[in-house]
Amino acid sequence: MIDRIIAPRLSTARELLKDLAPLKNSARRAKSSYFALLILLTLSPADASAQTLSDANSARCEQRADNSTESTTLDITKTTSSKQVSPFVFDEPLNVAKDSFFLHKYELLKWNSSEKEELLEILAAIERRFTLLTKQVKPLGPISIFRVKELRSKIISTEPYLVSGPGYILVSDKFFMAPDKLHALMHELVHLIDSCGEQAYNPKWVNRMLPSMWKSKLTLQFLTGHDYRIFLKTLPQISELPSNYATINFAELLAEVISAKLTEMSEEDFSKFASEWFSDLLHPKKNRIERNSTFMGAMKLYKQENFREATRLLQKTKTPSASTILSNYYLATCLFKTGKIQESLAECNTTLRKAKVLDLMDIDEIELGALITKADILLQMKKYELAKETLNIALHKSPTNRHCLRSRSLCNFELGQEVEGLLDLYRAKGLDKLMYKGIKCGDYCPKMTIELLETATQRTKSVEPLYIKSAAYHRLARKATDKRQRNSYFNSALAALMEASERSETYRAQTHAQCGLICLEMGDLQTARIYFEKALCIDKENIPAMLGMAKLLANRGNTQESSKLCKDVRTRLDLLKNEDIVGLSPWSLNLLSKDETLKIVQFSQ
Repeated sequence: MIDRIIAPRLSTARELLKDLAPLKNSARRAKSSYFALLILLTLSPADASAQTLSDANSARCEQRADNSTESTTLDITKTTSSKQVSPFVFDEPLNVAKDSFFLHKYELLKWNSSEKEELLEILAAIERRFTLLTKQVKPLGPISIFRVKELRSKIISTEPYLVSGPGYILVSDKFFMAPDKLHALMHELVHLIDSCGEQAYNPKWVNRMLPSMWKSKLTLQFLTGHDYRIFLKTLPQISELPSNYATINFAELLAEVISAKLTEMSEEDFSKFASEWFSDLLHPKKNRIERNSTFMGAMKLYKQENFREATRLLQKTKTPSASTILSNYYLATCLFKTGKIQESLAECNTTLRKAKVLDLMDIDEIELGALITKADILLQMKKYELAKETLNIALHKSPTNRHCLRSRSLCNFELGQEVEGLLDLYRAKGLDKLMYKGIKCGDYCPKMTIELLETATQRTKSVEPLYIKSAAYHRLARKATDKRQRNSYFNSALAALMEASERSETYRAQTHAQCGLICLEMGDLQTARIYFEKALCIDKENIPAMLGMAKLLANRGNTQESSKLCKDVRTRLDLLKNEDIVGLSPWSLNLLSKDETLKIVQFSQ
């Protein structure tokens, strides 16, 4: 039916365009061409498909020579507002520069008509239903939409449906199988309108959502598979978080909350909600719009590794407010890459100060990234003591970070702390099987974390949770300022290791060696020696135990024997190949029911 209505009108438009060919005046030709296409759009029926509008819009772009013939500009506006042009462009692989990071990272595909039409319908639905959102998206164009085979993410283990960045959205195969495509696409649009992160890291917003974030992260690590799924279904009622994805960081939280609220509420109710929490995002002032636009431009240059030009733009986007933490974070990296070490260090310190104001801790990876950059700068400046202090904090957050372990080993060697340096090198090679990735958000409430650990380890005869329990106590001991509390944590770490050793022989030598290293930290040299000797009786080439003995020899003044033993270990390490660092995962703690966990982690408080 629609084809019968549109066909003669398409013919009329073609005839009008054909009649323009003899015109000699180029200005008159362009004006008349545009007029003919406006006639076409006016004649199109109100229920014409979004694809038809897209084709007309594409023709208009060809007349203006604004885009390659391989691209299709999308018009997701209603037919009554056909003069407005959408910011979206379906882009093809041929349009991507050969040196683009897209080609190195993704397998770009050509769009097919059915996928285009499906995406157009979703965009049109968003335009009709969520004007508050689309109003802020339009000034960001052009936004290229690329079709890719699959996507990879640094922040989640599963393949995402979509990935967005400065001026683009990547659509994977998985998107077309998503249960809620509209929500997924709105999620990415929120990322685009808050590219600079000013809303995601707004102190008022962070302060409101922080307790829910860390309690949810902590809870999810202890639930059984069955109760994990139950908890996810009830998460919005328990914690205000719309989904598990919202626990990743504050940028993802913002995108999830806005997408969920838009679909749950009427536009009037959402406007009231938004006016309290998102007024600057959905009704931004001119300087906010300019900062976001400039930040997106900087990120395009950053991804192209044009750090010098990215620096120039990022300088314009930073403010004293903690909400512009991303500007400082990326600026620190750009300055470091361009050799401006002192300026980069200043931006790292500003980022860390803002992270402290926001109290990000283990909630977000920004602080970890800033610590790593700062440590790299201090190493380059040969300030090894300060670099080591910085890396200690970074490794507290991410114990299995290979880069940090290697960097700290270098610091230790330069500071003459050979045993500590070799231990870090041993761990950086992936040889320490008792390392763990860390219980996320465990530092927010150590008492709560300990209660969860104690309850979980009582539920199983498996040894892995005991190793994690020991590592968690060890981590708490290193942060404790009270000596009595510190020793209590150390003793709990030892008790968990000994219980694991009694249950299983698998890592018994490494367990004894780890006990010895803890005793060294406590200053109990005699007990440390006993543990190291036990480890070496089981495995005479156990590297941590050998290094522990070297430390004891040095403490007794026998530096020659200590140095000889360290040299032997160094030779052995050089011969060993690097292995993947597979830390003991907190997911092995999936032992508690939802009810048990919520008795400990009380969201209502």
